[in-house]
Amino acid sequence: MRAPAATPWRRRVGRPRPVTAPWISQCVEGILGSMHVAFVVLSFAPTLGGVSLGRAQYADWEAAEAQPAEGEVTEGDALPPARLEARPAAEDERPERTTPASSDEGDFLRLSDALAGEGGRIVTALELASYVGPHDAGGAVRATVVAVSAVGTIAYAPSRRVRLGAQLPVASAWLASAELVADGRDVSGLGAVVGNPVVMADLLAPASASALRWRVGLGAALPVAPRSTLRHAVALGLGAATRGAWNLWHWAAERLTPFGVARVETDLGRRLVGGLDAALGVLLDAGGGSGESPYVAQLGAEVDWSLTDRWAAGLRMTAVATEEVLGPRESEQLALMPYARRSSADGRSLVSAAFVFALDAPYGPSFASGGVWGLRLAAGLLW
Repeated sequence: MRAPAATPWRRRVGRPRPVTAPWISQCVEGILGSMHVAFVVLSFAPTLGGVSLGRAQYADWEAAEAQPAEGEVTEGDALPPARLEARPAAEDERPERTTPASSDEGDFLRLSDALAGEGGRIVTALELASYVGPHDAGGAVRATVVAVSAVGTIAYAPSRRVRLGAQLPVASAWLASAELVADGRDVSGLGAVVGNPVVMADLLAPASASALRWRVGLGAALPVAPRSTLRHAVALGLGAATRGAWNLWHWAAERLTPFGVARVETDLGRRLVGGLDAALGVLLDAGGGSGESPYVAQLGAEVDWSLTDRWAAGLRMTAVATEEVLGPRESEQLALMPYARRSSADGRSLVSAAFVFALDAPYGPSFASGGVWGLRLAAGLLW
């Protein structure tokens, strides 16, 4: 019996269509299964321990005045760059901040934007999202779920204005005591699946051109995610839900999605930055289904506050609109995301933590019956 329509891409979930070799699926399920243990701990941990969260370092201080002021260290006695922050400086000496406040890909673009001006730099990042709690898949099942998904990113800046990148999403969901609402059949178990890989290219504004910073880009999500089992559909749906449906093309089964993105931001004060993100894509049917190609549009707005030279916190709100993908009666998803981050002393790495609160259906309100929340952890590293 076919399961009733439920979460995103849950249509035809009862039709077995394995698209990967058995040993690949077993490896993916083994790896993601072990991640559940770590995320159950992280989901209830009050802090991130000794992990360093943050903000990009100040610009190079070597362009400071050639002649030291009275009481200032000379060139021969200059402190290492990491310790220069202890030296008080006049307001007009401090460099302008030209790096963006945050990003939708788990902060990797923050490092990439800051360093693209140097050219020839590689940035890698990993973003994880989790959810632990009851889940009904839009009324299709009754289950307690432990869901973990990840998006790995690599970006390379061959010049000062161009950045190339790729992303690989994976999702998993462990369904405990799960049964189909339609016939009571037990569907407990682990579903692990590879999402749709993304390739992209961005054009960046010159770092010192103006106080208004921007980037525009084009990309495509390749149709790799299968629509083979209910557990796979739940894993993909929760991969989207724990991110407020942002970048929906990562998790849309059997869809080829060309998309365009843009971001603009400016300083609102000495330590305050405002930013806007927008994207538009078309989810092309690549699985021989109905042939429909719904659009997906997303808009994000945020305010970022630099608490110190390394610590920052902010609030981000997102809206995602589409057709028939979020459900037969749902066309949009609103979400609120408070976040915090901190960079390393040398500015070559950062980590961040965020909580995603869904404000309305289909994934929210987050703590209401049938709602889903998301705990996101991300880290980026410059090589």
